[in-house]
Amino acid sequence: MSELVGEPQKEPEQQPDNGLKAGSITGIVLCVIGAVLLAMAGVIMMFSPKAIEQLNAASVITLNGSGGLLLLCVAVMVAGMVLIFKKK
Repeated sequence: MSELVGEPQKEPEQQPDNGLKAGSITGIVLCVIGAVLLAMAGVIMMFSPKAIEQLNAASVITLNGSGGLLLLCVAVMVAGMVLIFKKK
């Protein structure tokens, strides 16, 4: 109807793009979680060596349990970095 009367159509308002996409936000969250878990593992290793000995004894893989825990934390952080820097 507005075309017949000669009124200009309104353009839909676009949200400003701040550069953060869902994958980037997920990546940031994964990096933060990995860093926090890595810091907690370090604190546990320093202040409770008995708990680390139990973790190492309970490990079924050839890498000891504390190494597996650290590797898992680093893997979470790497997955987060991949999501942050992934190009679409």
